[in-house]
Amino acid sequence: MKRIAAVVMILVLAVFMLSVQAAEPAGYTDKQKESADILYTLGLFRGSDKGYELGRNLTRGEAAALLTRLLGGEAEALAKNYPSPFTDLPDWVKPYVGWLYHQKLTKGMSATTYSPNAETKYEHFVLFMGRAAGLEQDEHILQGFDTVRADEIKENTGKGITRGQATEIMLRGLANWHYAAEKTLAAVLCDKGVLTPQKLDEAVTPVLGCSYVWTWVKDADYTITRQVFYVPVAQSTIGVWASSVPFNEEILPKSVTAFFGSSGSTIYAIDPMTLEPRAVYELDERECYWSVLGTLPDAACLLIADKDKNGSLYIYDEGALTQVLGSCCSTIHDPNTQLRTEYCSYARDNSMIVGGLYGIVSFDNSGQFERLSEVRAETLYVRDNAVYYVPKASSEDIWKAVGEVYREGFLPGGLEIYRIGENKQPELLAALDGRKYGMMISEIVSVEAGGTVRFKAEYMFTYGMMDTHTGMFVYELRDGVPAVIGYEGSVPQDGTDEGRTLEQWLELEAQRLKKAGK
Repeated sequence: MKRIAAVVMILVLAVFMLSVQAAEPAGYTDKQKESADILYTLGLFRGSDKGYELGRNLTRGEAAALLTRLLGGEAEALAKNYPSPFTDLPDWVKPYVGWLYHQKLTKGMSATTYSPNAETKYEHFVLFMGRAAGLEQDEHILQGFDTVRADEIKENTGKGITRGQATEIMLRGLANWHYAAEKTLAAVLCDKGVLTPQKLDEAVTPVLGCSYVWTWVKDADYTITRQVFYVPVAQSTIGVWASSVPFNEEILPKSVTAFFGSSGSTIYAIDPMTLEPRAVYELDERECYWSVLGTLPDAACLLIADKDKNGSLYIYDEGALTQVLGSCCSTIHDPNTQLRTEYCSYARDNSMIVGGLYGIVSFDNSGQFERLSEVRAETLYVRDNAVYYVPKASSEDIWKAVGEVYREGFLPGGLEIYRIGENKQPELLAALDGRKYGMMISEIVSVEAGGTVRFKAEYMFTYGMMDTHTGMFVYELRDGVPAVIGYEGSVPQDGTDEGRTLEQWLELEAQRLKKAGK
């Protein structure tokens, strides 16, 4: 269980696990300054009359004070002033070294010396942090653990650690697992009263964000808990389902205007910080399905559909939902699943472009809404104020080619790429005749500055009722001409692949499969 929990924490905190590089004595990184600010707000790091001095090497006396605070022992250290065998300690550092010695976390440089003014070696600070995390074997700590990776230790061994490097490692340690306590070090400090969830929230969330977790509650759907370093800081007061809350993802609450969930027939907007719900829409007896298509810091777009498979789009702005497009999804086959999966979005600056069953629409942070196209879009890409998209193909010929038996499992896509520029008129850039092989363009990968479009097209061969073969071509569209530049499949590489047309590639694949007895 401990190992599983540690792996989970590594995943959740991956965005924060940046390398601590060896720093010059006079320099420090933005990440180190950010870590120092958080620890200062928490009362775990203090500067001097010269400021944080993040570029200066950390002394052993300073390291003792930092680690004592990080472990929640400062109050006890100052009150008890435990003795130690070291005779070279100035008065200010005696309580901290005495406490660490009492906790069996330090051994000194010799039986009687601690060398408080000497620089702290990187690997020695790592050992302190490993012991603080509940690890007991020094040789195991120096092989790397959640807080410090093996390559970081190898790169910096023998070097003095700067105050900036130390603060970054300390914040990692605060966020990671304490192996003995089976919770994060931050949670341990909250249990000891050194920190409070509110103080942790105030210091960390504006900078690093927080995570949200759903919890099933009997007869109350799911409750939502907001966490900082796995410490609960807020919980929803109602149970909801179909929530737009991201599960176990680190986000900044200010990046979304609200989360949305429903209980019974009521749709709620849920404040990202307090998790307090606000009723914004009451579903009538015909309306059964809803989905959040996108959310910005001050606005969001929702789709609500009725039993007759008709959907309408709404903009959430200033605490209210306003319909902006009615009866726009009459071709929905299964709203219960398709409303949640068959759309694509592209956010940039303070606006979002969303494509799906209702065509292509855009909305911005002020709640302004525009429908760019009525054509159902399967994939989107935005560059230089132009929207590139693949419309849903007329699928009848495709299904005839691949066999009706595969209809439900076939990947979505289209056969053409369009561009919508400043004149708002769709411009056809490329068209593939993929019907013979059940081919569809599945993804626009990139659009380069010169206008070159890179995209992927997937195909499906069928042999009988239960045997299929799929592959994917990677294209570049140059001056309106699609050219194959790569293939993800099993076509043999014989050195003559350059310059083959789409038909030649597909014929080669068909011949190979026929020879293989498929």
